[in-house]
Amino acid sequence: MKDADNISVCRDEASGRHYGVIACFGCKGFFRRTVRAGKNYVCRYEQKCRIDKAGRNVCRSCRFQKCLQVGMEPDDLSLILHREDEEKCTSLFRMKKIACSASL
Repeated sequence: MKDADNISVCRDEASGRHYGVIACFGCKGFFRRTVRAGKNYVCRYEQKCRIDKAGRNVCRSCRFQKCLQVGMEPDDLSLILHREDEEKCTSLFRMKKIACSASL
């Protein structure tokens, strides 16, 4: 991607639009895991940690706050989770249907 497409969270190369902002796979995954698990991180350095490509893994609290600051939407994640669950159920239903047809 072009330089203009660099991530707004850690300035690493963006992989696309994730949860409402341009983001890299690392920040996308971090945000998803944090929201899914309902984590509540605490910063040891008064919320003043530098979040960039080199230091993004140092403070989870500041990284998550930066995700929220730049516009990542936890609500977008819940919609995606429902869609993923729907797709899994549909896929399982199709596989079971095929298995039942094959056994008849």
